[in-house]
Amino acid sequence: MIQVDDILYELLREQMDSIKADPSVLDLIFEGKPQESIEQVKKFIMDNKAIRIVLHHPRVGSEFPCIAIVLEGATEADQVIGAALYDEVLISNMEDGWIGSDSDILRTNVYLPTDVSQFYSALEVKDGRRSCHMIGKKDTSLGKGIWIDFQNSVLEGGYVSLTGMNKATFWIKSNRLGTFLEFGFGEKAHREQTFNLTLTERRVWERITANISGVADRDKDKIRYMSFKILNDSSLIDVYIDTLKGEKQYGSTVNETFLDNRYRIEIWTENADLTLAYYNILLWTILKYRDYLEESWGLMEQRIEGGDIMPQPDYYPEFLYVRGLMFSSKTIEAVPRESDLVAYEVRLGKQDWGQ
Repeated sequence: MIQVDDILYELLREQMDSIKADPSVLDLIFEGKPQESIEQVKKFIMDNKAIRIVLHHPRVGSEFPCIAIVLEGATEADQVIGAALYDEVLISNMEDGWIGSDSDILRTNVYLPTDVSQFYSALEVKDGRRSCHMIGKKDTSLGKGIWIDFQNSVLEGGYVSLTGMNKATFWIKSNRLGTFLEFGFGEKAHREQTFNLTLTERRVWERITANISGVADRDKDKIRYMSFKILNDSSLIDVYIDTLKGEKQYGSTVNETFLDNRYRIEIWTENADLTLAYYNILLWTILKYRDYLEESWGLMEQRIEGGDIMPQPDYYPEFLYVRGLMFSSKTIEAVPRESDLVAYEVRLGKQDWGQ
């Protein structure tokens, strides 16, 4: 299920850490305010201890200042019965920049001829598209292969997301059998996550699956790098690769439930000006990353509201200024049908026969 609490927590924590490390972004956030006011905000933030992000209402003074993420409500909306058995997202059709962009990344001497060649094949066509053709020389192509930085490709945005996906699949046609290729990807490097591929068919298109369910969503929400690396060059490698996808396999029929989520993100500090400053930072962050939250995490139909919360000093450990931002979004939760998880017991009643 989509953990909205954790998604908001990670986004805000990273943003607050980055502002603390480089407060120059505050010039953009508070653009239009007098420079003296902006410098005061910077001093507030740099002089005060780092603001905490908590998933509850603060109860003790040591938690201030803080940003509290609180669920106000999650209401079921329209529901679709009997969804498809799996979801999928196209990562690459292998025609969007794999050839000639980063493939020589591991060459140690630029004056030597490469031992791996690659090109688009018009002779070996898959589903009407030219496939990616890679040839690795025997005994000299170990550790080399095809490498891509999606910021150098034609892919819009410069990255792909595999959030919620538990498999990466692609089609390969190979001259060899066995485990001689590695698939890798990462947000900051090509081989943060690696998977060995085993081919069982020769010279026919074979659907290959890499199980990525063990990779946390936070490590696959903005994938910039991918690679196919040669692990064994004991003989010539001649492969075609096509249609790289991410898939979510449920293993049973599922119901899709639409939830309208309403979260209050509240700023609690002992200083009124500091509360206002952090509120503007919070508002700017949620607006800036709106597309990211929808495309990478599935938070749809986002809407925000804001307002001050009346102080209640009798219930607070000290007098505090609180301003909250209401963040609403719709998510789709897929849950296996109960009928697919239980065995039915069939009983036959008594039957009378007559003429």
